[in-house]
Amino acid sequence: MTTLSLKQAREMIDRSIAAADAMNVACSIAITESTGHLLAFACQDTAMPGSAEPTAFP
Repeated sequence: MTTLSLKQAREMIDRSIAAADAMNVACSIAITESTGHLLAFACQDTAMPGSAEPTAFP
């Protein structure tokens, strides 16, 4: 199983923010490893407060 590095996770965050900006939406982005542990998180300044709430995925 391949794991993500922090550098890869940050690059994913950057690409996600660029995509959100292109769609003119603000969002919160979480990158997790395969076990669900958080690797990186970003919340844009204008994202809705509830979008930063932690959510567990089965």
